[in-house]
Amino acid sequence: MAIVDFNIDLIAVLISAVAYTALGFVWYSDMLFGRQWRKIMKITASDVAKAKKKGMAMGFTATFVASIISAFVLAQFVRLAGVSSALEGAMVGGVAWVGFIATVLLTSVVYESKPIKLYTINAGYHLVGFAVMGAILASMA
Repeated sequence: MAIVDFNIDLIAVLISAVAYTALGFVWYSDMLFGRQWRKIMKITASDVAKAKKKGMAMGFTATFVASIISAFVLAQFVRLAGVSSALEGAMVGGVAWVGFIATVLLTSVVYESKPIKLYTINAGYHLVGFAVMGAILASMA
């Protein structure tokens, strides 16, 4: 069995990446954790206004490309795990999160002296995002 399969459902990968990115917009908006995140990061309303004027297209594009890559790799994990239900896919996403996101983000708390609350907001986004992507990928497989 090939480790990387390029014959996976690319539409499912794209839908997963869109869902992950959309979740990020909501997660970091004032509807959920945006205010708390900005406070921890010491980002003011005027900083946000300046960033919007400057243009955020490059950042959004990079984020979406990263989401596509994450979804593609997670699709490989889902395939290798042989799962086909949304719940099983979400579990694969959760396991990938533990191994590759939660552990890596923890270094920002330990070595960069970032607050645990920032870790919780950022890691929580990725946990929910990976679970959603895994669910989509498994159910569309």
